[in-house]
Amino acid sequence: MLNRQYKVAIIGAGAAGIGMSVALKQYGLKDHIVLEKGQVGNSFQHWNTQTRFISPSFTTNGFGVPDLNAVTPTTSPAFTLLEEHPSGPEYQAYLNSLVDYYQLPVEEHADVVQIEKAANDQYHIHLADHSLIVAEYVIIALGDYSFPDTANIKNAELGRHYRDIKEYDQFIGQGPQTIIGGNESAFDLATHLAALGIQSTLYTAEPAFNLDEPDPSKRLSTYTFNNFQPFESSITVKNDAKVVQIEKIGDQYQLDFANGAKQLITSQPLLATGFSNTQSKLVKDLFAVENARAVLNDEDESTRTKNVFMVGPEVVHGKVILCYVYKYRQRFAPLAELILRRDNQPINTEVAEQYRINNMYLKNLSNCAVDCDC
Repeated sequence: MLNRQYKVAIIGAGAAGIGMSVALKQYGLKDHIVLEKGQVGNSFQHWNTQTRFISPSFTTNGFGVPDLNAVTPTTSPAFTLLEEHPSGPEYQAYLNSLVDYYQLPVEEHADVVQIEKAANDQYHIHLADHSLIVAEYVIIALGDYSFPDTANIKNAELGRHYRDIKEYDQFIGQGPQTIIGGNESAFDLATHLAALGIQSTLYTAEPAFNLDEPDPSKRLSTYTFNNFQPFESSITVKNDAKVVQIEKIGDQYQLDFANGAKQLITSQPLLATGFSNTQSKLVKDLFAVENARAVLNDEDESTRTKNVFMVGPEVVHGKVILCYVYKYRQRFAPLAELILRRDNQPINTEVAEQYRINNMYLKNLSNCAVDCDC
């Protein structure tokens, strides 16, 4: 099979990969490919049937405030889907509509197994079907949902991660449940269980809803908090309770805490401990890793491997966490321009202005602190 060559290869066709592809194409960089292991929006397809976007969709385009869940300046999931809080499969439909409308170069069922740097500063991208793609620039857009994080809990395999819970009816008649975690997924899980009359206890070092922090990337979102409030009496939150180990003792489970305390429970613990794409071999091979996050320079580039970038919810710069669509989409245009500059190509100022006036153009992250007077 002949090798195929492209200027840019994007790995992943989720929200970040599709948004990045649109930006490249609008800037005139059509010589790129988007490689997706499954289908477009694959992770969204596998969301729990009751999981919804916590950020609201509203068609505010035209006033400099695009739909919070849009990945391009001139589209809106609210308009496309007629949903304020889309489900995973609904958002997948929105992404597919972008692929069709913009005629994006997406290759589905293209399983990337290895990326290696060649001697000529190009990258060899090896696929599971033994074909090879050569690219000068690589953009990792793997997202995070496919990579459940177990927060370094010893014997975490004895528990069950939030990602693997596809519906909640299975817990009916199983008694009270134990949840490890205190952020969005933990409260989402506890709330859905409570709606079925199932009580739960959350063990967490510090629950997100108690943080005196306006940034929704750190504090519990208003959507999740409002869903939680009616069921507050059914949900017990244990603070200062960092679980470090799970043990199986007969038919029970024992939780070991960082402070030395232990707790026996009767049900299999449910892990709502988040996600991290640093578990991917591709990320480990191309990026330095600290605190379960890829280390990036100010241009979202690997500090180890030149011309390899990351976009999406896993991009973190110091205290700036770009885990929402409305945050990480602001890096698509600057990255497209960076690649054009490195390739000595002109930058379409009209396209740049379109991203700027729609507040989807963020180059300097030093002033990204979220602050509210009240």
